[in-house]
Amino acid sequence: MNKMTKTAALIAACALIGGMGVFAAGKITGTMVSSYSDYDYCRYSDLEKAEKKAGYQIQAPEKLSESCPMVGIRLLEISDTDDDGNSYNGRKGIELEYRAENGRGESLSFTAEPIPAEAKPLSEESSYQEVWEINGQKVYYLRTRTLFLPPNEKPSEEEKALERDDPFFQISYGSEKREQIESTSLIFRSGAVQYTLFDFGAHFSTEELHQFAERLLEEKKSIS
Repeated sequence: MNKMTKTAALIAACALIGGMGVFAAGKITGTMVSSYSDYDYCRYSDLEKAEKKAGYQIQAPEKLSESCPMVGIRLLEISDTDDDGNSYNGRKGIELEYRAENGRGESLSFTAEPIPAEAKPLSEESSYQEVWEINGQKVYYLRTRTLFLPPNEKPSEEEKALERDDPFFQISYGSEKREQIESTSLIFRSGAVQYTLFDFGAHFSTEELHQFAERLLEEKKSIS
């Protein structure tokens, strides 16, 4: 069944936090992301297959640390939308899920997607709490709250006002039940690809996320 996973919903939410581009038909005001709930691939050696389907190569490690290996790969369908429901920039994303071997099953999601030609630099486009400098690369740190709602449920007026006034609170539709999740994200770009590391539930400390980012950027340096 093709359905929106929490990863896909958070990608869309993070896209909304930043300023959207302007196209001939109007202003981009949203992002639609979908994927299968199950993995498309379960082995790191299958990453090349995912890259062929997506149409580009990415740089991602087999492990974020010795105790946090990759457990699955998903392909994502991504497009930007305007207020009239028109779609632009249709593209395929790649998601790698990593799971900490700590007995609690805590996971992180590392996604990659092509950067639309009209996209602004992250420094101009995104709201964020911190900017880290790692190996000469700027990494943007976000801590967000996302309210997930079933397709037919509407947010309260207070929730609508909170989404309007708080740049780090977002509402996402399409979940099986109502729930609110706090998450942290690290966003950076390399070449024509944007990468995001999601920590669902904000399970990992800032220090741990910084170490994961160092690992990701070491991997990119070794391949480039």
